[in-house]
Amino acid sequence: MNASPGITSALLGASTPPGRAVVVSRRVVYRPGFWGTGVMLLLLHAGSAAAQYGQPRERSWGLGAQAVGLVTHATPAMDGESIREWYLTQPAIMAHAGLWGGALMATGTLNFERWTLDRGELNAGIWGEGYVDRRHPHTFVHELVATLQGRMLGLDLSVTGGKGFAPFGTDDPMVRPFVKYPANHHLAQILERGVVIAAVRRGALLLEGGIFNGDEPSTPSDFVNWDRFGDSWSARATLFPSAALELSGSYAFLASPEFPAGSGLDHRKRSVAARSETERGYTLVEWARTDEYIGTERTARYSTLLSETAFRRGGTLLAIRHERTLRPEEE
Repeated sequence: MNASPGITSALLGASTPPGRAVVVSRRVVYRPGFWGTGVMLLLLHAGSAAAQYGQPRERSWGLGAQAVGLVTHATPAMDGESIREWYLTQPAIMAHAGLWGGALMATGTLNFERWTLDRGELNAGIWGEGYVDRRHPHTFVHELVATLQGRMLGLDLSVTGGKGFAPFGTDDPMVRPFVKYPANHHLAQILERGVVIAAVRRGALLLEGGIFNGDEPSTPSDFVNWDRFGDSWSARATLFPSAALELSGSYAFLASPEFPAGSGLDHRKRSVAARSETERGYTLVEWARTDEYIGTERTARYSTLLSETAFRRGGTLLAIRHERTLRPEEE
């Protein structure tokens, strides 16, 4: 192998970013277009208020749906030709429910890309799960987790279990300011695994640790390979210097993520990121690296550096992303 440069729960209000327990964080849904791309966005949501007259409710719930009609023109494509394709991308239904004043929360996302993106979505530089220069469709059950949280000895504590995001890296690109996913998706996030996550927060510091199955989904219909649950782990520390700023560092060990039988290369992953978000805009800067190993011998290294920012003024939004990512290439 060699390496070559590879050129968004927000609707539900009370929910938190995927894999982020014990964090109450604002989320602004941005959906700018992509070069050469026409975008039509459908967003629907309903739910009960999390509080009424200043008093927490024993029960809360929310339901949201989204879909993006997308036309992508790629030049050059295969053999120097141009390709233009249209899709219904990121069609999803999202729901959450809370009991006992939020002490028990359940969150789920159903993703319908197995029917709308069978060939994958044209996306220069991206790869993963058998697709190259096309984003793969995500699994039907994208996320289904329950969280039990409380407070003890001045600490905010939580335990989360189900199918979802491991505590590593940055937020799911689906809740970030672009329709097109970054090429570094498989370097910067670990998603759609069977997870158990413990989290503790005191003041501005949040610590998370999780165990999960290392193998990534093979098809959009996959759920979780429970036979491999617990063979991989990750940890993340996040510092919140202010309400609008967070700094994070992550480490993960994945056993044979590309081969469900467990006979492939192991991955050791690192991530450092800074994110700022207000009602006026958003900025993310992240660095991540994945090393492939056979036993204790490193065989390959892939790194990424990404920055993206969005500015909102009135009803106008301007967003831009810069990325440099090394990806695996088959000879």
